[in-house]
Amino acid sequence: METMIKKFCKKYKLPESTLHELLSHMTEVRFSKGELIISEGERNSNFYLLKKGIWRAYYLTDGTENSLWFAAPGDTACSSWGYV
Repeated sequence: METMIKKFCKKYKLPESTLHELLSHMTEVRFSKGELIISEGERNSNFYLLKKGIWRAYYLTDGTENSLWFAAPGDTACSSWGYV
């Protein structure tokens, strides 16, 4: 977790105390490898801060997965459609 904290604080130019304050208002959730967080047509207004693992956003076209982006520990992830 310490690596994630340092990466996040450096990337977003925040003191660690500010991140700890943010984390105190968040709930930790875990997902299994390959588990879908949101599917096409759904809305998800959650904001995720990755502690461990890799997040891959993708869409399907004719059964082919097309990657949009990847997020790693210390990165944030969210569904932009949840905010549209």
